Amino acid sequence: MGVDEILYSELAKDKFHSFEELNSQWNKLKFLEKHYRKEAIIPALWLFESILHKCRTPYSARFLETKRAIINLLNIHPPLKKLIKDDGQNMIGNMVLERGKTKFEILDRYCLDLVLDMFNKALDEKYEADDIFQAILAKKSTDKIIEKKDFKRLHNLLKTFPDKIEFLRVKIPEKTLEELELHYHENISNDIKIDVDENFDIMAQISEEDKKTVSLPQKRNTNVNAYSRNQKLAELIKQWREYKCQVCGKKIPKIDGSFYIETHHIIPLSKGGKDNSSNLVTLCPNHHVMMHFCLPMEKISTTSSEIRFSIDGYDVRIER
Repeated sequence: MGVDEILYSELAKDKFHSFEELNSQWNKLKFLEKHYRKEAIIPALWLFESILHKCRTPYSARFLETKRAIINLLNIHPPLKKLIKDDGQNMIGNMVLERGKTKFEILDRYCLDLVLDMFNKALDEKYEADDIFQAILAKKSTDKIIEKKDFKRLHNLLKTFPDKIEFLRVKIPEKTLEELELHYHENISNDIKIDVDENFDIMAQISEEDKKTVSLPQKRNTNVNAYSRNQKLAELIKQWREYKCQVCGKKIPKIDGSFYIETHHIIPLSKGGKDNSSNLVTLCPNHHVMMHFCLPMEKISTTSSEIRFSIDGYDVRIER
């Protein structure tokens, strides 16, 4: 069995692609391969783009399986691996700018870290966030984005590279920024909704997001603004905790009928804390501020099974 046949048989097992879809596209692209030898890599490239397109963003519940499929695909198809490797940084940059054929979006720094981890393992590379930022700056389209004040893409750049704000030379109007932030969080919420079915298990979803975080390198830029935060995990934790403050137990109703709550890392990321479910609690704004400014770290007791602390007259015990 040749490389192409192995590739096809492996990816036909991918539950995100129907056999009929793969078979139809494969036959069309094999025809091109036969008649246009310079296009011999097209079938594998189509499958690469299709796998990413089906996933949408790293926040999708499909991402871990997508990552395995991409790594497998590039390992069994060396010509495709070389093609992607030659253009890897530019391809990731397009994901940040919402350009390119994959239609796969990097929404923030956490998404970028997950994609870098996937590409580095698939290509045996050592891409870093700064490499991608420099690749984006080198694009002519980036100058146009800044000149024309394309706030949507500028907002994406700021969420992905919060430590590079001085390079972008633009300030997004406050009202526009509020709208873009709302759209950003709606995108993440939509990813959760799309992944929900009648058998939805929120704890299983939280566990999947924890696995993504574990796979990332632990070393981070010391600039606190550059730390990765899994916003989908935060949204799931809020749902799991029923939007209640874990100190006072209150829920804050919003005009639209939903509830407002914030998440807090018990051990700060800057102090080596992990961005996972066992280090996250939900707090109302008042107690969130108090946790940051009125409760020394040494007053918080943490074990593998629980977190204990006292604040604002409340003795708090949270199971992990």
